[in-house]
Amino acid sequence: MAEDYYTLLGVSRNADEKEIKKAYRQQALRFHPDRNKEGGAKQQFQKINEAFETLSDRQKRYAYDDIHSTTTSHADLFSQFFHSPPASSEEEDDNPFFNMFKSSKPKSVKRSLDVSLDDLYTGTTKRLKVTRTLYNGHKDDTILNLNILPGWKDGTKVVFPHQGDVLSNGEQQDIEFEIKEKPHPIYRRDRYDLSTVVQISLLEALTGFKKELKRLDGSTLLIEESTIIQPGQERVLIDEGMPKYKSQKKGNLIIKYHVQFPKSLTPEQTDILKLGLAPSTTT
Repeated sequence: MAEDYYTLLGVSRNADEKEIKKAYRQQALRFHPDRNKEGGAKQQFQKINEAFETLSDRQKRYAYDDIHSTTTSHADLFSQFFHSPPASSEEEDDNPFFNMFKSSKPKSVKRSLDVSLDDLYTGTTKRLKVTRTLYNGHKDDTILNLNILPGWKDGTKVVFPHQGDVLSNGEQQDIEFEIKEKPHPIYRRDRYDLSTVVQISLLEALTGFKKELKRLDGSTLLIEESTIIQPGQERVLIDEGMPKYKSQKKGNLIIKYHVQFPKSLTPEQTDILKLGLAPSTTT
């Protein structure tokens, strides 16, 4: 069982950012290896840093609070954490001792992970085989379960603490995966909105149509138009876009109509169009 981060810092689960930073400073000063030579101080200092990196980041704290109460798996517990540098105030930036605490942790092993737009829409679990170097130089293979949540975006970062290489000083690196969204053949994404181009004939543009569009989860969306469609006209469908992370809402789907004009017309088709589209006359 992983230690509770709130307990490590000595704060309640309702503590705000200011309380967390204050508690971290107190604990870091108490257990910093340069000040505390007692056995176990270094390990406690690393745990405190780990707790602060999670609780000081809003997204990672949300994920921790959501997962910590529902799972006991150490790997799964951390697999959904967003990894981004903790925000720092001007006071922290001017405090070299405080900055020294934040930089004492070894650099993460960074890797990219290509994920389809379909998987970012529905969510999925990726089983990742990782090869790492141990104390004796031997290689070790391990499997990490990376839980991708609906609505995650390109650039989302996920960190697995202490799952990287073991360094010469005995410290173990984290592994950080960055999500790379793969291009989709039908849809384009702009934050939580989706867009797509629907090809229609001139006849459909003038008389209306019904078409089926496949959503990213595999279900079918029926598009129906009964009015004249102009070339380049757009239609916005509310709540048909990407899921919004940690929300029941979705973005919108923007349909861009591309009218395909015929390359040529027969004399009969020309006569019919002239007759049908000729301006009406009044007597």
